[in-house]
Amino acid sequence: MMTVTVLCGAFVHDGRFSLRFWFRAVHPNGIAVSMLSSDERASEYVIIYLHHGHIVVSMASSSRISNLRLTSRYTYDDANWWQVRLL
Repeated sequence: MMTVTVLCGAFVHDGRFSLRFWFRAVHPNGIAVSMLSSDERASEYVIIYLHHGHIVVSMASSSRISNLRLTSRYTYDDANWWQVRLL
């Protein structure tokens, strides 16, 4: 089970996007945050999820040629509270 707190913030400041939230997970797989563009193809998105306990950030933007995918080095499915900050 993945739990995400109610306090989650996404901000744009000086044209830069940032996202911050706390989560606690006891299972190694699950979606924490999913934001999709409003067009039918969802061509722009940010998805943050756990895969085998690792945090994965997957994003695409219409201004980028390719998609971006980052995977954490460590695992975070240990039932502790963790903060994610995407700047």
